[in-house]
Amino acid sequence: MGNYRQHVAFGTFCGVVYSVGATLLVGLNWVYATIAVMLSALGGLLPDLDSPSSFGLRGFTGILGVVAALIVWQDLSTLSDPPGFEFHLWAVIAAYLFVRYGVRRIMARIAVHRGMFHSVPTGMIWGAIVYLSYPSEHHAIRLAMAGAVMLGFLSHLVLDEACSVDLQGARVNKAFGSALKFWSDSPVSTIVVYLVLSLLCRHVTKVWPDEGLVPENLAAPAPAWPYPWPKSWIEDDFREIRRFIAKQSEKLPGRLEQAKAAGKTELNAIGEDLGKLGRFAEKQVGGVDSQSASKARDFVEKNLPETADAARDFTNKRLPKALDAFREFKERDLPKAGESLKKVAEAVAPSGRRR
Repeated sequence: MGNYRQHVAFGTFCGVVYSVGATLLVGLNWVYATIAVMLSALGGLLPDLDSPSSFGLRGFTGILGVVAALIVWQDLSTLSDPPGFEFHLWAVIAAYLFVRYGVRRIMARIAVHRGMFHSVPTGMIWGAIVYLSYPSEHHAIRLAMAGAVMLGFLSHLVLDEACSVDLQGARVNKAFGSALKFWSDSPVSTIVVYLVLSLLCRHVTKVWPDEGLVPENLAAPAPAWPYPWPKSWIEDDFREIRRFIAKQSEKLPGRLEQAKAAGKTELNAIGEDLGKLGRFAEKQVGGVDSQSASKARDFVEKNLPETADAARDFTNKRLPKALDAFREFKERDLPKAGESLKKVAEAVAPSGRRR
């Protein structure tokens, strides 16, 4: 038989195909389509509730507990005189604990793996439960959700039967035929399942509409979002943006004219400054005669190389010698001078007082 991941993947795949087909053929809204995918994935785990050692019984009951708590909260909110918040809270907690732990213990005691819980009538029971409890006024929407759960349940049975066949060895194991069935070896279990299915079908017939199944009803609008956000926020923000753009667009021609006038003024000022600079240069150059300019050029050409050579000679020859002489004076003559001064100071210093 398939494992937990295979059942989840196959149930989800069947739900996607089911929802896409319903959306394309009869116009099922995408909100209901996504819910149908999730219900199909959950339906793919329901048959393993009869296994005491499976993940479905140990963990999946927690998911069912959350779903049951949400259903209880929804049903209490739709009452004509709904109870207070505290009763809502306690009812939700009680529903979760009962499904999470009570159903788990009950199933562990009365269920037999691959018994009547792994059967087509049980899948129909789950479909009827979803049809009667799904909170929608549209008959076709409730029927679509019930079909999604039954499809997921059936995918689990089909996958179990497929995994019971060894194609390479051309043989089947002993579990073949124990999943996809309409009755079990226990007459009591079979009778109880069909009795529950009959009672649920009776309730379904009571609420079944007179017009029957109308495919056009599947295209019912999505549930209304009762809050103004975030749609109102987006509309207000875009409205303010449009107003700002329109206001700036109205000011744009005038600002372009101002920029054009300012640019023209700056260009005229630059032209005037260039003209003044040219006249100043002509005046300064015109005040120097050619003879003075020639003398200045000859002086620079004659004296500048000599000055450069003299500076280079001082840097390369005289400056190192001066540094060596200073270093020799500091290391040799300066200590001698210090000792001489110390002797002179001792000689001229007054002697001590006589007794």
